[in-house]
Amino acid sequence: MQGINKARLRARFYTLLIALLLALPQLARAQSAERIVSIAMMRDDGAALGIKDAAQALYTPSAQTLKLGYSSAAHWLRLRILPDPAGGEIVLLVRPTILDDVQLYVADGAVFGAAIAPVPRYRLQSADWPSSLRGYRITPPQEGGDYFLRIASTGAIAASLTALPIAAAQKLSLINEIIYIFYFTFLLMLFFWSLRRFLRAREAMFGWFSAMQIAWLFHNFFAFGYFTILMPSVDRQSVITVFRCAIIVSALLSIKFHRSVLQRFAPAPWALRLFDLELLLVCSALAIFWSVDHNLGLQLNAWSVACAPLVFLFCGITAKTEASPGLTAMRWIYGVFSVVLLLWVITFFGYGRMTVFALYGFMIQGLASGILMFTILELHDRKSITAAKAARNKIIAMENQRFVEQAKTQTMAQFIDMLGHEARNALAVINMSISAGTISAGQRNRVSDAISGLSDVIDRCYMAIRLDSQGQSVSQSGFDLAQDL
Repeated sequence: MQGINKARLRARFYTLLIALLLALPQLARAQSAERIVSIAMMRDDGAALGIKDAAQALYTPSAQTLKLGYSSAAHWLRLRILPDPAGGEIVLLVRPTILDDVQLYVADGAVFGAAIAPVPRYRLQSADWPSSLRGYRITPPQEGGDYFLRIASTGAIAASLTALPIAAAQKLSLINEIIYIFYFTFLLMLFFWSLRRFLRAREAMFGWFSAMQIAWLFHNFFAFGYFTILMPSVDRQSVITVFRCAIIVSALLSIKFHRSVLQRFAPAPWALRLFDLELLLVCSALAIFWSVDHNLGLQLNAWSVACAPLVFLFCGITAKTEASPGLTAMRWIYGVFSVVLLLWVITFFGYGRMTVFALYGFMIQGLASGILMFTILELHDRKSITAAKAARNKIIAMENQRFVEQAKTQTMAQFIDMLGHEARNALAVINMSISAGTISAGQRNRVSDAISGLSDVIDRCYMAIRLDSQGQSVSQSGFDLAQDL
């Protein structure tokens, strides 16, 4: 029954994973009605420009997916958006939701300055799209309109902009929510699976994996914007601060987990010390985040995570002890995981051309980490169960062998008891015969010594049988060796 339940759980696990992967391409189809025709960007190093100055500044062309890395500057984007051919509203979506500060400025019809060079006046519009995605409902003029978007964040800036008719925006939002639900369910399954294994086996690495998964779930709950929806009265800056802190805590627990896995393969001591150095860096990042500067703390944390693939490599190369699921399997799994982790970290610093990691890097990393580490732990768990079964079978075989030996001993005891009884009877007859006085004293003494020796042999046989059958109590007593000598 337990095997059937495990098979069903694995079937659900893989079904959920396949459904999640199949849902991802639907996002691209939902964006086929794109209404943004051009994007230009301007960097505001002092983060002090207002909309009036930003509207008159010089801009350079930009892509719809931004990878700006860590920056204390604000970035202004000028978007040229066409209206809906059907005459409806357009929804401007800014992803991901975790960006700290996003401001959209919409022309209100008035102008700045003199009539010689009039500049449209812009007003700040709040996000009003009923979804976990940050969205703005706008109505561009017939010839298209310019919109200004200001983005600033204490964390890494990686964003994607899309403007869609309401129907397409609804479809995109729905698909996005379905993917989030699948993703959360997947992580929850991993959490409960690892927690169950930890409670059963009490192995540290299952406990650290459970802690890592719950921290990652907490992180994603904020990243997807669900906390803001559930608790709209909470100050957004407080939400962002807790979310950024959760990033560092997740990294700390992740390092502890990977150290507990890899130390079982006995890598070189200096390679394990690199894990300790990473832990020190992450703890320092957490201290800097709370006491000095949020941005600096997050960057230090990102650098420590970026070094993780090298630590995995050194531990894999120097590992010398076979442990489940095997050295070769461990090296392959951590090799794949390192590549995914490195691609994700690259987007932190604004490098790389894989735009999918800019938008869904943390989800891809979460999936890769969950799947690969689940593989390691599941293989380890299977081998542990196999080893436990083998040990139980060996114990059963030993118990059976002990029963057989006890039966042999009992049979031998019965035989010796019978032999001893008959021998003692014969010895008694002999003893009576030599006491009649018909033989010399010397002969009598020799026969008596032989009888006494034979009796001692029989007594020792009885004692050996009692010891084998655990029927003889053994006691300890002291003596004076000098006196006995």
